[in-house]
Amino acid sequence: MTSFFNLQTCVIAAALLDDKQLGRGVCYPARPDLPTALPAWFVLDGIPWALTFCYWAMYSAATVSAIYRISRVRPPVLFRQAEEFLSSAQLACRYGLFARMTTTRDEVVIRELHTLPQDLGQLAIRDGLATKADGNTYWVELVFPHKPGPLSRRPPVLFTHMPRLDWQLWFVSLQWAQSSDTPPWFEHFLQCLRERRASVLGLVEHKSQHPVQELILLQSPRATRVSFEDYEFCMPGKDIGITKTDGSWECGEWWCRRSEAPTSSPFQQLGEWTDWFS
Repeated sequence: MTSFFNLQTCVIAAALLDDKQLGRGVCYPARPDLPTALPAWFVLDGIPWALTFCYWAMYSAATVSAIYRISRVRPPVLFRQAEEFLSSAQLACRYGLFARMTTTRDEVVIRELHTLPQDLGQLAIRDGLATKADGNTYWVELVFPHKPGPLSRRPPVLFTHMPRLDWQLWFVSLQWAQSSDTPPWFEHFLQCLRERRASVLGLVEHKSQHPVQELILLQSPRATRVSFEDYEFCMPGKDIGITKTDGSWECGEWWCRRSEAPTSSPFQQLGEWTDWFS
């Protein structure tokens, strides 16, 4: 999800180069009337380029060393020395936005209570998007464009795009797990979603969404449930029955998940919002 961060860093770093260096090497065409011998300015201007090349070579080696360490494998000596040198010279460090990662993938799942035609309700149940409540009413899972969602849904691949809402929902689950608290903006989002505001629906709607979601986004829900669920990839070639023997896991083609709502969860305080949504 870091998406454009690496590209943005490259663009910012390019601004550190001298205009003359960029002009001679990139922007200006070669001039045949220039002498063939290398003048002094060419040698002097080549020094920054050489230093830049050396730095990026060492940076690449340090990155490989870090990957070895993450994999709990001892890195080669030269790669490890490059990482130690850059760190000691304060040219690089291990700090990052996600220097410490969580060991579980906790997701916020929103379900809404809707009245559906019987055939559409059965289709949603078959595709793992709904469960029958009573009569023609169903609890329908709201599917976001870039979240895991349905268990048989293939994960999307993003490049240079940062889906704002989907990204922020990840921090909702992190804040919940760390401090048992719900950010105020999320409660406001649920209220706006209940009111079916166009600006909010535009963040949820997406191409190739299921027919049941196309219908429910056109009508207000009778109630809303929010749950906190632990997701894991289904490992190809492995017997899921061996690794998920406790019966709490629900598995599909791509994902397995189970409810992780603790007793003190603020989402249980939100509860089923039937009193809001009469």
